[in-house]
Amino acid sequence: MSEYQYYGWQAIDRSLTAHELEEVDRLSSHMDEVTSTHASVTY
Repeated sequence: MSEYQYYGWQAIDRSLTAHELEEVDRLSSHMDEVTSTHASVTY
């Protein structure tokens, strides 16, 4: 049996800056999507 994990983050008070986007993208090599308001990773 395999396991599927999904994690998502949502910015609720402001959009992320370009520097913050780069930092979020470095959190995992499995990042699916990184935008100024949302990030998700799937394992």
